[in-house]
Amino acid sequence: MPGLQCVGTSATMAKGATFAEARMRIAAVASRLFGADVRPDRVIGETLRRATTETDPSPDDLRAAMTAVLEQGPARAYEARTADPLFGWIETTFGLRTEDDRFVRRRPRTLPSAAGDMAAFAHEPGDSTAPFVWDEGRRFAMQAEFDAAYSHLYGVSRDDADYIMDSFGAFRRNDPERFARTKTPISDVYDAMAQAMETGEPYETILDPPRRRAAPSRQVGADGQEMPAALVRVELVQGH
Repeated sequence: MPGLQCVGTSATMAKGATFAEARMRIAAVASRLFGADVRPDRVIGETLRRATTETDPSPDDLRAAMTAVLEQGPARAYEARTADPLFGWIETTFGLRTEDDRFVRRRPRTLPSAAGDMAAFAHEPGDSTAPFVWDEGRRFAMQAEFDAAYSHLYGVSRDDADYIMDSFGAFRRNDPERFARTKTPISDVYDAMAQAMETGEPYETILDPPRRRAAPSRQVGADGQEMPAALVRVELVQGH
């Protein structure tokens, strides 16, 4: 077709504070770059639509929805998830915003920044502690517990867990001290969880401060099998 212009690129040719401003700047850059008149109305962007139902839940509604997810797990059916007020709030707060009657992506947020938005419904009655602050040591402790717990849940033996961690050869050779600092806590937690399952005593977290409350001690995993009681623990993070 004579005069047809069709250019697709993932490169950022120009930016703007709004989509309309970005179209004008992109049109100007494209006109100079391609040697042809590119009008702003011929610059198109991505068309987004919500995946969840748009709602305006109250803090009490969000607390109830969050508690249900933590204690029972998220809904398995896609339709139920898209109708969940917690999932809708997450998409509205962190995923999409409206601009000129169209959806645009929100700017990515840091975890400490996002914690401020969640504080309003995360607080329990009488608890006004500050939102969770990023703590590298606590993050590593949580990773160690997750790694050890998933090893148990998937039936990975102690020897196999060691083999998996030792398979990171470049890490082990280039920074042996850091490798040891990483592997040892995971191994220790694995052993502590194994002992808890053997004795029936609850596993004591290495997190400081510890979890705020525990979920019911008997839950069923995705495979339909009952999860070991020592591993069924849900942590609600408290700022410190």
